[in-house]
Amino acid sequence: MSLTKATYSMIEGAAANVLDFGAVGNGVANDTAAVQAAVNAADAVYFPTGTYLLDTVTLKANSFLFGDGAATIIKQNTITSASYGTFFADSGSSSTTVDNIVIRDMRVESPNIVTPVFSEFQHLVALNGIKNALIENLHFIGFYGDGLYIGSGAIGGQERHNFNVTVKSCFFDGINKDNRNGISVIDGDGVLIDDCYFTRCSRSNMPGAIDIEPDANIFHIVKNITVRNNKFFDIGGNVAAISFFLPGVTYTVPPEAFIVEGNYIDTCAANGILFGYSLVGGISESTHDFGILVTGNYVKNSVRPLQLVNAKCVTVVDNVFNLAQQPAFIGFSTANDNVIDVKIDKNRFIKCGSVGGVGLTVFKSTRVIISNNEFNDCGTGGAGASNAISFDTGTSSSVTIANNNFVSPTGKTLVAILKEAAHTFTPQTNIYANNRLNGLSNFFDWRYGDVQYSASSPTTGPWEIGQYVYNSAPSAGNAQGFVCTVAGTPGTWKAMAILF
Repeated sequence: MSLTKATYSMIEGAAANVLDFGAVGNGVANDTAAVQAAVNAADAVYFPTGTYLLDTVTLKANSFLFGDGAATIIKQNTITSASYGTFFADSGSSSTTVDNIVIRDMRVESPNIVTPVFSEFQHLVALNGIKNALIENLHFIGFYGDGLYIGSGAIGGQERHNFNVTVKSCFFDGINKDNRNGISVIDGDGVLIDDCYFTRCSRSNMPGAIDIEPDANIFHIVKNITVRNNKFFDIGGNVAAISFFLPGVTYTVPPEAFIVEGNYIDTCAANGILFGYSLVGGISESTHDFGILVTGNYVKNSVRPLQLVNAKCVTVVDNVFNLAQQPAFIGFSTANDNVIDVKIDKNRFIKCGSVGGVGLTVFKSTRVIISNNEFNDCGTGGAGASNAISFDTGTSSSVTIANNNFVSPTGKTLVAILKEAAHTFTPQTNIYANNRLNGLSNFFDWRYGDVQYSASSPTTGPWEIGQYVYNSAPSAGNAQGFVCTVAGTPGTWKAMAILF
């Protein structure tokens, strides 16, 4: 929903003032009845500078609520029921929506912002079954449950759908990380979260700052969701700063079209970005394309920078993943979890796996392209634990690793690509080409050439720089092949820093 300044001015000029309906705004008197009367009487409602102590105020269609920015404080008193909020809307059914809601230029805070007390279903703003909504320039402070809940009713199993919801230029501060999420989206078709700031949320057994997570009901819709140009700092939780988590059901409307773009994430207790679909048995070729784009993000100081589980049709391009304790995960260690049609391109993995020993771990996968990336100083630096890419549990086919640059600072051990004993490849479907390894004198370019096999580096020639042979009897811990680094007969050869 987009309103011009001229439209804002026109609406604001005709707005009802809550003070004219008996609101006091001193933070002591309960202003719920007065504010509800104003909302019922007028479409546009103005909250002048002050502190308004409110229980639950129910919004109708065409509600335009605005204040004087952070000087207008909406202080939560007692919400009417679990999963309600101080500002609350509910369409009442799956076939109707509450249309045209705008809430802007206010501060909404919990009853106790010094030491907020966890209450999972006590939200500041809860909207269910809405269409064409704009939440702009709101400060959500010290929320007990969610700062903003975009839901499917106040009771589990209720069906509501939300369409065209924009959350823009908002500030979410959980104060003490003893809350649920900054934003939860249970159902949404056309959700944009843009230019917001998140800090100090969530508690250790809750997901994180933004949680796109439908319930395990097949009627929920999650599609056309964009998380763009937001900043995250000091994020707790056990899933991710930005998570798309789908419970293991087959939805009537397939989840699709997810964009995570241009976000800055610094210090996260779990993943930076996660897409997970807990479908029993994993996904297959018949699974619909999710259409996930992760681009232009900067993730630093996370436990794990990125995780994709049971994802299909994913592009991860032009991101920087910096200072992660554990590797990025493509797939998961459970036998049936997998990924299909994933492209990891033009990213930088810098000092990832400082504890786990690997920059990027790939599990069961089909048609994965890892190209044009930089892997710089990944792993712990110790022997056997400084791997840029590792193929762990599972079977992969049609894997392409090309045009990557593997960098290892002086004095550190580097293995560019490691195949664990538990991983197998479908024969003759994988391509490894044009990767460059730098550090510890490993300067070479693995180029295309005639496929040849040998149990050791060639002893006859002639050979040119960049030509290679495959190891005819590779095993775990042995080189995949040998590359000519100085032309000659037979020339000078080095074992590939790729272990299979």
